[in-house]
Amino acid sequence: MAEMHYFFDSGFPSGALAHSFGFETFCARFSSKSLYQASNWIKNYMYFSLWHGDLENFSRCYELLDKTRTEDYEKQQVKSLVALDKQLHVTRTTAESRQAQESLTKALMRSSAQFFDAPDISVMSAQFQEPSTLLGILANKRQWDMSTTRVLFLMRELVMLTSVLVRYGKIGQSQQLTIISDLTKTAAALARERPSFTRNAGSRASIEVELDQIDHTHLTPRLFQS
Repeated sequence: MAEMHYFFDSGFPSGALAHSFGFETFCARFSSKSLYQASNWIKNYMYFSLWHGDLENFSRCYELLDKTRTEDYEKQQVKSLVALDKQLHVTRTTAESRQAQESLTKALMRSSAQFFDAPDISVMSAQFQEPSTLLGILANKRQWDMSTTRVLFLMRELVMLTSVLVRYGKIGQSQQLTIISDLTKTAAALARERPSFTRNAGSRASIEVELDQIDHTHLTPRLFQS
């Protein structure tokens, strides 16, 4: 558990996979009079983008590594992982978001190989573009509990995004805790459940989130650069 908390901390060399993915654009026009607006943006992002996209990709990659071995298991395993990785990557709304994921994947690969002594991840990762794919592989190899990892994954995003509002000077830490408190149950529910369909939905964001991701390209200055 201590190892998992260390991995998901923002001080981890990969920045705990930190990137705002459009939330800074929202923060630039945010009115501190309504915390509901911020909560609703994050909730939409967690549900449409993370739950259907990154979190589901992580879980499917994690489960894939537990399947029964066959003669050509290794080749088929990597092929299947690459297919899942590409399915998620092509759903990214903007070129910048795709580039950000690719950059985070490289950072995560280097950090994992160094801190967790996982050289096999370095060999495999050249074919991947999504950090959640590597996370699924790493979590399986480190024997992290999937349910706990899913919770920490979402809570990391929740803390990171609300921290953007604080660092922009839009809200204080007490208001940040209010938003986190309001969304913790949502994060727990999403971590506990899986999407009810078998076809991979990819990273489906709401229209508002998609527009903010597009406008994020032109935002200056920015807290998160990849």
